[in-house]
Amino acid sequence: MKKLIIATVFILFNALNSTAQPIFYIKADRLFDGDVLHEKWGILVRDRKIESVGSQANLESNLPPNCQTIDFGDATLLPGLIEGHAHLLLHPYNETS
Repeated sequence: MKKLIIATVFILFNALNSTAQPIFYIKADRLFDGDVLHEKWGILVRDRKIESVGSQANLESNLPPNCQTIDFGDATLLPGLIEGHAHLLLHPYNETS
């Protein structure tokens, strides 16, 4: 019985660890934050949420061991950019002609 309990705990522990959300470190030569174009900045994403944004040197010094790096090279990152031509707040779309 003791072996069965230990085996069950081991299986559950491995199952819980395998469902953990991935952690991504996204970097590129530039990052535009809406006001300033930053050189050599990156983004750390955990559980599908931006956890931190900053210089690549600062972020890379504290990356988690299971972090996946995505390097966009000579590109500009634009976090949170959406299509802005939809006139989202111009008028209600439930109106009739």
